[in-house]
Amino acid sequence: VPVLNPDGVTRGHYRTNVRGQNLNRAYDDPTEMQEAVFHVKRLLLELAEQRRLLVYTDLHAHANKRGAFFLGNCLRGEPHAWNVALARMMALNSPHFDLDHCSFSAAGMHTADKYDPGMTKEGSGRVAIYAA
Repeated sequence: VPVLNPDGVTRGHYRTNVRGQNLNRAYDDPTEMQEAVFHVKRLLLELAEQRRLLVYTDLHAHANKRGAFFLGNCLRGEPHAWNVALARMMALNSPHFDLDHCSFSAAGMHTADKYDPGMTKEGSGRVAIYAA
């Protein structure tokens, strides 16, 4: 899904939909107010249950950083190696992918959201889908 909040983006909002809902932090318990996240999470969990979900990536871009990058979960062993390998393959195959801005840290999974008080990164898609 390339853009989950096109209604917000058209109004200049990177993180929120037209209702002001922060879609980046709604994955842990989405409601109908975050309709895109609600339906995408349901689809992802259904695919995972059918063992058809092979990879879930959280591809980001920021106005103040060059290119796109991954914010990934802090995993151990082989799953972590696959995360890093995918990021390296993206960097090798796209001049628009910035490997140096990728992050796979534990802090990136659990810290408070500096833009939305009361929200944490546990509500992000990559953390909530992995935990489900």
